[in-house]
Amino acid sequence: MLQLTPFWSRLFWEHPFPRQPPAHHGLGAEVFLPQESDTGRELSICLFQYVMGLATGARKEEMKKEMWETLLLLVFHLRDQKENVAKAAQEALCFTGRFLKWQELTELARTAKPWEISKCLLERKRRKTKDFLHQSEVYLQSPQEILRQDTVRFIGLIGQHVDECRTTEYIKQGE
Repeated sequence: MLQLTPFWSRLFWEHPFPRQPPAHHGLGAEVFLPQESDTGRELSICLFQYVMGLATGARKEEMKKEMWETLLLLVFHLRDQKENVAKAAQEALCFTGRFLKWQELTELARTAKPWEISKCLLERKRRKTKDFLHQSEVYLQSPQEILRQDTVRFIGLIGQHVDECRTTEYIKQGE
């Protein structure tokens, strides 16, 4: 596990995190961008997990939000072509599942089932569909074919999910 020096630990905890989505302050989406080096992606994921593990008290609630915002990106990297990055994403997802007390995520992450995790994520966070779609966009430009394919599949899953929600609402209105 990556260890931070006292300087970095103080830096993370003495300066409050902005109230913006993770893509704007360096702990979330932008640190996992598919164009980054293999080592950069792996270390970013490890650092993210480490920082999340430092959370206590009120910071823990902030970190939960960060985890929800970054979850999809970790799922995409489960199938990263570099095994070390995929393993780091898997470990971070297992950690996230335990931190969020979401047992199903922990189990699915242990078996590295990104498709199943994606379905559960959409079920659990229905209102974040647009956010997930926005997060996915950058992966359409990934140099890794498998990440581009998984992104297209996920966007298709979003379409199915939206159709199911609309059908359910239509049926409820008719009752």
